[in-house]
Amino acid sequence: MSQPSLPDSFSSGNLQIRLNGTSIVGSANVPAVNAFQEVNVQTIYRLNRWDYIELIAYQDSGGNLTIGASPNYSPEFMMERIGD
Repeated sequence: MSQPSLPDSFSSGNLQIRLNGTSIVGSANVPAVNAFQEVNVQTIYRLNRWDYIELIAYQDSGGNLTIGASPNYSPEFMMERIGD
């Protein structure tokens, strides 16, 4: 799999865990480097019934960037219930 390089205008990115479409409950910044990067974000948060979670990726290059994807690697999202 070839890894895309980032355009010169890329200065940063951010990966967020968002609760119910509004609240950020986890976040990881992506520094500007012209190379493939693995980014992980995690949090422990008590969810209520009917809450939902989204994983949001932002970047500020001014253009589209490709997320590298391969089976059992990227992108992946996991949640786990921790007992009361």
